[in-house]
Amino acid sequence: MSCCHSTYGGVAALAACLVFATATSVPALIIARLFTGIAVGAAVSAGMAAVSDVAGAERKRTAALLASCAMVLGAGLGPLLSGVHTTSAPALIISALLAGTGQGMGQLGGLSLLNTVVPPRRLAEANAALNIGGYLPAGLLPVLTGHLSDTTGLTRATILFGSVLAALTVAGALVVRTSRPHLTDPI
Repeated sequence: MSCCHSTYGGVAALAACLVFATATSVPALIIARLFTGIAVGAAVSAGMAAVSDVAGAERKRTAALLASCAMVLGAGLGPLLSGVHTTSAPALIISALLAGTGQGMGQLGGLSLLNTVVPPRRLAEANAALNIGGYLPAGLLPVLTGHLSDTTGLTRATILFGSVLAALTVAGALVVRTSRPHLTDPI
């Protein structure tokens, strides 16, 4: 299964590079970014499943933590290193640390849950679904905010983005709280 993921991911990565290199319009750049997302999704899904397999049942939680930290560190370092020359380095570093911490905690929670409740033969599939569920809104919200800022201004668009994000966070917390089995106090 991971061989197929790697092959599709590699083809998507090459397609992304080709479209990025020849893009002359915003739609072309969006298509290139879509191919990049497919490539990353394929690599992450196969890689996370492989880490869990190699770690074994007794070290699944530690494996999920280390794999998640490595992915978030890599995902944060790329933009950080490419953006340092164009903006205030301290502000960029603080933003990257805060964003990485938030994503890392979410990723750890999701991967830990997957590793405890999903059968090993379905782990790559469950991880792919987790990634789609996480990265789709992570891509759509900033793009929509950018379009909104063109018509209403950056301040209003940013406030709306933060409000939508806060509402989604509260809704997610309520879903988790109400669907989780209630624990009784053993004392």
